[in-house]
Amino acid sequence: MIDFGGAIYYLDIDRFTELIKMDDKQDDKVYETVIKNFKDEKGKLLTTEELTTCRERDVFINTNKHEMFRLMIEIILDDIEEADDSLGSERALSKALFSYKLAFNTLLHYGILVEVE
Repeated sequence: MIDFGGAIYYLDIDRFTELIKMDDKQDDKVYETVIKNFKDEKGKLLTTEELTTCRERDVFINTNKHEMFRLMIEIILDDIEEADDSLGSERALSKALFSYKLAFNTLLHYGILVEVE
């Protein structure tokens, strides 16, 4: 485990996934009905068959949220700045770039970046 400012953090992938899903109040199942008509050689209708299928609804994501969170995760993962973090995370963040601080705090606020207790 890597210590950052006296704390250990991890990325909660389940929380990330939960946050980027589109909110829809619809059923989790999709029902599709197909009607087939069977005709003879002359075009006269012989019979009609109705087939209904059920499948799980596709998951739709909010692309804007996904890209913003992805960018913030990339910012904190790509940072190679070495800092003396023995005095706490606030001290470790004090020399970081604004983009790093903003990404760190936002991910922490939304529960994507979680401190191990």
